[in-house]
Amino acid sequence: MNRTRKTNKIILGIDPGTRETGYALIGRLGLMDYGVKTFTNRGTRKEMLADAKVWLKKLVYFYEPQVLVVETSNLIKIRRSRNLKALINSIERIARARKIKIVRFAPTTVRKIICGDGWTTKKQAAHYIAMNYFRELRRYLRPRPNRKRLSRWQEDYWKNMFDAVALALAYKEKSSK
Repeated sequence: MNRTRKTNKIILGIDPGTRETGYALIGRLGLMDYGVKTFTNRGTRKEMLADAKVWLKKLVYFYEPQVLVVETSNLIKIRRSRNLKALINSIERIARARKIKIVRFAPTTVRKIICGDGWTTKKQAAHYIAMNYFRELRRYLRPRPNRKRLSRWQEDYWKNMFDAVALALAYKEKSSK
């Protein structure tokens, strides 16, 4: 590990999902990488987890984050909660193996830190992040000229990424105080 990596804390935010998982990496200079990983190999839990492990190990190996921030959620009413719990456990196992600090935030806590109000909607939080922190994310919010609005599916898809950005940003904001 080089000297800049020690002083430049890299934060990996993950919004876990069994279909799509949002991720974002924030360093000292800002947003390093972000996106949504779609798990195409979802035949069985084992296949989905194998796909997720390969992807996450590559991400962790390439960026060497020092902190992993994961969203905690109420899994009681989610139909795929067993698969989601298994995915979260797998993500945290990989982080522990690499000696990455693991932090968990509830969605309302994240929105409280970022927007000042825990009851802000996901859409409002995404707009706040794009307008006040990372202007390059604005393109995922509104339609381009001469194009149709984003479909409901597209909006939901990019919300995963915005949630991950919010997680990493919340940790950065909280740790800088």
